[in-house]
Amino acid sequence: MFKKQSIFFENLWRILYTVAFIFIITFSGCEEDKPEEKISVKEITDNIDTATFWYNTHIYIIRKADFRVNASLIIQKGTIIKFDPKSGRSMIIGDSGQIAAQGSTNYPVIFTSLYDDFNGGDNNGDGNATTPRPGDWDGIIIRAQQHCTFGYAKFFYGGNGAITLDSSSAEIRNCTFAFNKGGDLTNYSGAINASKGTYLTRIGQNIFYQNDIPLVINTSISIDNSNRYYNPSDTSQRNRFNVVIIEAISPVSHTPQWTENRVAIVIAGTTLKIANNQYCIVGNYVTLKFMKDVTLWLESGANSILNLYGPGVQLTSIFDDRIKGDSNGDGNLSQPSAGDWILRVDNDTDAVNLTNIFYATKLFAP
Repeated sequence: MFKKQSIFFENLWRILYTVAFIFIITFSGCEEDKPEEKISVKEITDNIDTATFWYNTHIYIIRKADFRVNASLIIQKGTIIKFDPKSGRSMIIGDSGQIAAQGSTNYPVIFTSLYDDFNGGDNNGDGNATTPRPGDWDGIIIRAQQHCTFGYAKFFYGGNGAITLDSSSAEIRNCTFAFNKGGDLTNYSGAINASKGTYLTRIGQNIFYQNDIPLVINTSISIDNSNRYYNPSDTSQRNRFNVVIIEAISPVSHTPQWTENRVAIVIAGTTLKIANNQYCIVGNYVTLKFMKDVTLWLESGANSILNLYGPGVQLTSIFDDRIKGDSNGDGNLSQPSAGDWILRVDNDTDAVNLTNIFYATKLFAP
């Protein structure tokens, strides 16, 4: 009974959210409505504590340290938001806050550095004395209890986590992330850091290029193959580590679907555990690469990974460059070897003797 009630309220929440999202898109205007010419710069020096709308007639410059959004903030398409590297490096969406940034194909919402003169002009008035660099601003940190949305938005020159989810959820679609930091394979965060996001998070149809790491998620979040990890205008521009990282520090939950097959999915953390009565679904031609000494623990056996036998599905070492390329970014300095990662199986042990599992030490429960 309680499960049925939970499903009912979850579905009701989704319906209410959809209605609100449609309202936001409508309120933002139709694609044909060209934003008015930017007429003024508006400096943000105070927190947002009441429902607020940011218009595309302004360029908003964040000049407050730890700037907080404690109410609803709706950002109109074509609006440009710049972060001052000296005084306003972040935006924190608090527990009672919410953000909806809905751009369009021709008029995206842009989050960038104050030193970025290409978008919005020379707003610090120094000519060419300053130029934008990755890490000029930190990021948008979302702690909101309400679902947040970003559509047709661009994020340039952010830090480790241009968007960071902290026990929160978001819809991030048709966005572009470029020139952002994201750490490395030992200290990772990603241009999108959803390692603490909830299972309601949806990330799709986005473009990532010239970031350190494009995307980090956790073991409850699904990821499809609709994202692109290169610049559509110059396909040679990719990311320093052109992978999706799944941080495996909690057991799999909510039956995530991992169908990303354009780049390798790297399993980091400690243990990717799929407990009894839990499942994850991998798509055809998906490659899971395991960091050194990471354990894949299958309590129910191989059938807890649905489609493990599917066409092109591979489980291998992070050092294996044969499949989906050089995922650890070191060229030929490292080579895969037996025992790079650990496969533990508690039941159905014969099922894991597959030809698509490479470089693992196999441990079987007695």
